[in-house]
Amino acid sequence: MVKKMVTRAGRIVGVGTAAAGLTLAMSMPASAQQPTDTILNKNSQLCLEIADWSTAWGAPARQWSCGAGGQANQQWLVNSGYPSGWFPLVNKNSGLCLEIGGWSTEWGAAADQWPCGKDGNGNYTQANQLWRLGSIGDPKYTYIINKNSGLCLEVGGWNTGNGATVNQWPCGNAQANQLWS
Repeated sequence: MVKKMVTRAGRIVGVGTAAAGLTLAMSMPASAQQPTDTILNKNSQLCLEIADWSTAWGAPARQWSCGAGGQANQQWLVNSGYPSGWFPLVNKNSGLCLEIGGWSTEWGAAADQWPCGKDGNGNYTQANQLWRLGSIGDPKYTYIINKNSGLCLEVGGWNTGNGATVNQWPCGNAQANQLWS
């Protein structure tokens, strides 16, 4: 079953469950002129971004007030060409993949950016850099689940302020700090 998600930019993209696969209408690479979208946290109404416009490996992901029209460090490209439903989130500013650092499966491990792991055919292969959307029955919001850990991307501690870190935690009962649009 495919549901629709309306992005902050007002575009409608398909959101599939793990069984149905993913059908987001975005593609790679970051250097190309591809459609991008902001990712908005339901609890804080702030955008997922890479801190301080960094292009450095390991720069932290955090939430921040959404820039008018979407700033490049708050824009994400998604490759929808994976029948498995797992996909990378690539930051438009840096061209690096959102990941859970150090392949951690620990609750609370921070999200950051790192060069995208690919095989010789250009397929994304790093499980800690692959994500899928998890339906909660609300077409506007979804979980973002890490393949390596099986945990949800969230804003830690239910923080609603600029600069709050983004980490992983067990998915739970459609908690607003774990829901994204």
